[in-house]
Amino acid sequence: MVHSTITAGELDIYPEYTGNGAFFFLTTKRMRRRKTRSRATNKKVKQLDAEKNQLVWLMPAPANNTWSIAVRQDMAQQNKLSSLEDLSRYLKQGGTFKLAASAEFIKRGDALPAFESL
Repeated sequence: MVHSTITAGELDIYPEYTGNGAFFFLTTKRMRRRKTRSRATNKKVKQLDAEKNQLVWLMPAPANNTWSIAVRQDMAQQNKLSSLEDLSRYLKQGGTFKLAASAEFIKRGDALPAFESL
């Protein structure tokens, strides 16, 4: 994990999703369920990382930290997939697909497990 590399002093700077910061420190269910773009969560993570690791979180970039799933156009058209609800319906009706994803996406509670709970 890159966060452990910077805290070990092996890096000077790296970009990180604000939402990942919550997983470094915030372990209660209530805190994990907060929106990743939440100013309160960002403020808390910034404070905790400064206290524990002497790291400074700069102002967040205007980027989107939302997981999403891309589907081939032919599959989407054939199965009428334009939303996660459509994908859920497709799978519940016996549809299948091959998924390639990072280990982070497979393991993180706010990624594949969250999609599977739809």
